[in-house]
Amino acid sequence: MLHLRSADNHSLWNDTVRVWNETKRECFAGFLVFFGTLAAFPALSSLVETTAENVIWRNYFTSVACFLLFNCGDALGRLLVNFAIPGEKSLLTLSLLRLLLIPIFFFCNINPRYHSATFFHSDKAFIATMILFSISNGFLFTATTISATR
Repeated sequence: MLHLRSADNHSLWNDTVRVWNETKRECFAGFLVFFGTLAAFPALSSLVETTAENVIWRNYFTSVACFLLFNCGDALGRLLVNFAIPGEKSLLTLSLLRLLLIPIFFFCNINPRYHSATFFHSDKAFIATMILFSISNGFLFTATTISATR
């Protein structure tokens, strides 16, 4: 069993506090990205139903428009980090702004619907929101991870 001396514990604590102070914005931005993602995907986004009459599209809408689109957009966002990484303040701002995408899912064609009205009666609005949501997930989380390790 490893026993650390008091001086070692103090040094470890000081190093931990120093690292936290240097990366707290990136850590909070990363938390906001994952919080927003888990708030809307897949629990909320998988409840959206298509408005199309096409039987094939109805059968595959959730698989394609929700899951496949999210994972492809997430991968694309992670690749886009190669071209530009925002500063730490911008990452935090963008992560906060990303949370504004969550209410848009509520205005799509979610079923069952108990309390609110559907404002977007088109699959296009949901797909556009999902593209923005997924690309921002991959981009922002990868950017916060890279920024925190610099």
